[in-house]
Amino acid sequence: MAERVPPDVDVLVRQHGPVVLAGEPDRLSGELTLVNESTERVVLRRAQARVGDLTGEANLSVTLQPGEQARASLRFSFGPDVPPGEHQGEIVVAGRSRPAVFHVAERVDLDVAPGEIVVANEPGGKVTKRVVFRNAGNVALHIGEIAPVVLDEGPAGSADVLRVRKKGGAVELAPGEVRQLDLDIELPTTLEKHTRHYGSVALYTADLTFVVVPNPRRAARAGSKASTSVS
Repeated sequence: MAERVPPDVDVLVRQHGPVVLAGEPDRLSGELTLVNESTERVVLRRAQARVGDLTGEANLSVTLQPGEQARASLRFSFGPDVPPGEHQGEIVVAGRSRPAVFHVAERVDLDVAPGEIVVANEPGGKVTKRVVFRNAGNVALHIGEIAPVVLDEGPAGSADVLRVRKKGGAVELAPGEVRQLDLDIELPTTLEKHTRHYGSVALYTADLTFVVVPNPRRAARAGSKASTSVS
C-alpha cells in the first residue's frame, strides 16, 4: 500500500530532543513517537535518515487515526563502512524533519579467501600462496605478522608448526578495501610426509585454515618404483 499523507495533514514527531539511533552502520535502530494532529487518517510506510551526504530509508507500518499517537520502530542502514562515533543528522517522516543523533558502533569484520589454503607436504619446503583480504568493517585493520600455525597438536602438547609470514611487511586495510597479499609458508622438517595435517590461525573475525596434503607427484613416483620392483 502506498503512503497516504494528504498535504494538509499535520503529523508531528513528539519527542524531547533529537531522535537517537544506535548500532552497527548497517543496523542502526531507534524509536520515535508520532501523533496525527489532523482530521484525516494517515498511513505511514517509510522514513528517511540523512547524515551529511548519506541517506537511508526505513520501512514503517504505522496507521494513525485523527488525534492518535503511536510509537514507531526505526531501522536504517548507511552502508557497512560508516566510521564509528557520534554523527549528527535528521529523520524525515511525512515531510517533517527532526534532528537526530546516530551512534555508530565499531564493526570489525575481515573476510579472507580462500579460507582454506592447501599446501603440498614437503618437509622443510617453502611455498608462497596469494590470499585475498577484504575489510568488511568500518575501522582500519592491521595485517602484520601471522602467528605460528600449530598442526595436529597431540595430547602431550607437542606438534609440528608452520611458519607463515606476510610478504612485504605489515599493511593497513582501510574500511571497504580489498587487497591481494602473498603469504610465505615454511614447512617443518619434522613433518610426516605421507600424512595429511591441519592447522588454523585466527585473524580478527576470520579463521585461516591450512591443509598440508601428501605430494601427489611424490606418491606417483613411489608407486612407479613399486611397480618396477614387482615386475
